[in-house]
Amino acid sequence: MQGDKISCAVTVGDGCTAAMTTQASTKVYKAVGSKCSEQVLEATVGKDALLAVIPDPVTCFSTARYYQKQVFHVSGDSNLVIVDWFTSGRYESGEKWDFTSYKSVNHILLEEYQPLFIDSVLLEQGSDCTIAERMQEYNVVAMVVLLGIPFA
Repeated sequence: MQGDKISCAVTVGDGCTAAMTTQASTKVYKAVGSKCSEQVLEATVGKDALLAVIPDPVTCFSTARYYQKQVFHVSGDSNLVIVDWFTSGRYESGEKWDFTSYKSVNHILLEEYQPLFIDSVLLEQGSDCTIAERMQEYNVVAMVVLLGIPFA
């Protein structure tokens, strides 16, 4: 079953610049049954273009299920900045690493769909070990990707 689903397609034309941000953290509320909230972004970055995806972090509430997939199509002279990060949850409410599952997949594909970068993060509550036990004292996980040619 699906929960909330957001899907976005972006094209940055040749020689253009675009930035995608958020107004606040992405809040993923408690899952009802087996429903999963999903967010999908597919972006194409033109030649001599720049796309910066710099959101606030994802924050999953207790028992939340979240899936995110981001696919970026770039050319040899595209420029890309990606920040993908998430928190341990509502720490102040005692919900540290208390969500059911979090999955984030990032693909950067060059020209003819040639994989240039593939990253996947999966955290699920397990029968042997909880997410909190695995993450210990960490409260934030972040990945930053800088791709492109230096500007003169």
